[in-house]
Amino acid sequence: MTVGAILAVTVLPGWFPREMARWHEAWAEYEELEGNLPAASAANSRALWWTPDDFALRSRKVTLQFRLGDAHAALQEADAMLADFQAAMPDPVPVPYQEQLISLLNQRAYARALAGKEVEAALQDVNHAMTLLRGAESAAILDTRGYILHLLGRNEDARRDMERAVSLMQANMALQRQGLYSMYGYLTDQRNLRRGEQELQEGFAVLLHHRGLVYQSLGKDILAKTDLDRAQQLGYGRENGVW
Repeated sequence: MTVGAILAVTVLPGWFPREMARWHEAWAEYEELEGNLPAASAANSRALWWTPDDFALRSRKVTLQFRLGDAHAALQEADAMLADFQAAMPDPVPVPYQEQLISLLNQRAYARALAGKEVEAALQDVNHAMTLLRGAESAAILDTRGYILHLLGRNEDARRDMERAVSLMQANMALQRQGLYSMYGYLTDQRNLRRGEQELQEGFAVLLHHRGLVYQSLGKDILAKTDLDRAQQLGYGRENGVW
């Protein structure tokens, strides 16, 4: 057998599916940049056909399902991802993999909240994620917990989480923008840069909307209106895939 034949037999079977998946995911990113979410979701599904165990692609699938307004489908996939991850890992999960576990727990908790299902279980998920942070703070996880506490009627607790989440995100946005400009600022095609800035803005809009709902429930009407109006200006809206 020639060297070329050996490489074809041993390398190609693993290489080809990964390359095909990368091609389809690149197409998904292009469609998302163009604002065509259904086409982006379809391309992501084609990528997953080639590499069904790719957690990054599966996580992207959940995000696209959120953006398309299908919280129940997002929950189903988030639940399956976490189950697959836990089945593949020893208990307790080794420290190098705990960041991924934190992300999966937060994703499922938020999916449960948006779907309006198992909200108490969602609180358990996000509290587990908080424990794994070992005292560190995350605006995304504080936001998830604050929103869940709001759904459970614990609005004073929710207020504390949401105010801290907004404060953290405000403090980090300048640094995140610097990172975007480092990655994309030198490119002639500025769509990735614009999309990154838009995602930052939309993420902040979600936090403001959640805090506004909490203020509204607490009777703080002026603060609520300020947050809710600002969130809408920044793009918040289920119809926009930002919720």
